[in-house]
Amino acid sequence: MSSPESTEPPTGPAAPATSAADAAKRRRTIRFFAVIAVAGVVAVGAILVAVTLNQPSGTKPQQAATISAGPIVSSANPLVGGNSSLPPLAIVLPRTDAESNMSASNQVIALRGLLATKASSTVYLDLGQAYMALGDQASAQAAFTAAAALAPAAAEPLVGLAMTEGMSGTAGLETADAQLRTIEARFPTNQVVAFNLGWLAVYRKDVATVREAWARTIALGVKTPLGAAAYVLLNEVNKKTTK
Repeated sequence: MSSPESTEPPTGPAAPATSAADAAKRRRTIRFFAVIAVAGVVAVGAILVAVTLNQPSGTKPQQAATISAGPIVSSANPLVGGNSSLPPLAIVLPRTDAESNMSASNQVIALRGLLATKASSTVYLDLGQAYMALGDQASAQAAFTAAAALAPAAAEPLVGLAMTEGMSGTAGLETADAQLRTIEARFPTNQVVAFNLGWLAVYRKDVATVREAWARTIALGVKTPLGAAAYVLLNEVNKKTTK
């Protein structure tokens, strides 16, 4: 896989690969992926192998039963010939808090400590993500429910609740997809909704939805962390699926 040169669409002749500007852009790309990390830095190579599936461009996924019917809670879920894996299914958030750099188990400790001082929808949301990374579906659902109670007009807790459905296996992935599409209709300009619809599609092996959802994420703002990440990933997906 070639290394991305930029997180923004090219607008002119390419600058020399060794330029300081390109180096800065590469550093920004790395930071973007660190910010939206799911169980650590996003495993880009594993994502790309998983979504391409050696299928023709734009095709729908093969039978969903090819995905393990067990809970999606392990960091080693073979999806293609046993040679690739994805991190545990978890909501992707554009986090910038210090806790996001910790292991998931340490995040739980730190975030629960914050909640003991003051309840916050954002902290509950981050806690739900950490629980998902640990494979604790019930605790993640409880955290997202608390986040939704504190921010009833926000889309993100609803996305978290939908994503937890996908932790239970193949049928759960389809339930999560249906719920995210309902949320998308209610929040059509929310990047967290759009990006996570594409992220879930990676686990569903649905290349068409990956493309559609991440293209919409980019259209909603390519310079945001989620927009930049979607741009880099979508470019690589398109390269792999058109070969």
